Amino acid sequence: MQSYKLKPDIHFFNVMIKKYIFWNQETEAHKILRVLPKYDLSPNIMTWGVLCLGCSTWESASNLLSEMDQARFK
Repeated sequence: MQSYKLKPDIHFFNVMIKKYIFWNQETEAHKILRVLPKYDLSPNIMTWGVLCLGCSTWESASNLLSEMDQARFK
């Protein structure tokens, strides 16, 4: 993308997160949240929704809620 000078939008990252979740790579999906500020993006409702798909335990759901609080998402 850099060589073509393309700037991804939040929808692109949401699709990436969803793919990681379906491949059972929740850690990699959550790492994408750290990349968003590089492109002046922030998670939206869809971002949190696809991350919810990866929550299979109470602990993972609790961690996701903590991430949402840290991002000041309501």
